[in-house]
Amino acid sequence: MKPDSADIYFTVASGAGYGMVFVLSILFLINDLNYIFYAKIIISVLSFFLVFSGLLASTIHSVHLKRAWLELSQWRVSWPSLEVLFAITTFVPLILFYFSWIILNSEILTKIFLIFSASLSIITVYCTSKIYSSIKTIPIWSNPFVSTLYILNALVSGSLVLFLIFYYFKIESYF
Repeated sequence: MKPDSADIYFTVASGAGYGMVFVLSILFLINDLNYIFYAKIIISVLSFFLVFSGLLASTIHSVHLKRAWLELSQWRVSWPSLEVLFAITTFVPLILFYFSWIILNSEILTKIFLIFSASLSIITVYCTSKIYSSIKTIPIWSNPFVSTLYILNALVSGSLVLFLIFYYFKIESYF
């Protein structure tokens, strides 16, 4: 089987964006997230762009817009529907996190929204992994390690992007 380029982009881009959010939540527990303003802007815009563009590529590739509501209503039995539901839900605390981190500079609100965003991010990546691991016709995907590998892929790629930004702005992190 040869995966479509939209699926590959969706997996890598949204995983890296969600991974950035989760790694930020870990860093927030260890360090202070009081970075310079431009670093906050670049981290926020890049993570949002990666998540949004990945989900947009997936949506354009897989959803017939006339049947979108029907497909979304199947969340109890369908991993793709559940993934879309969590992906949409993740945007609310994620945008509130960006706003409280950049504009309000409120540590308590930032921490609350970041924890919600990170939790929903990992759940969304897990739902994505369950879509692929439930395909029985491809034996290499139909194993219990697919979910773990998807989550690790998101964390590693998000960490790489985040720490490249840290390197550029000379931000020290002890993680």
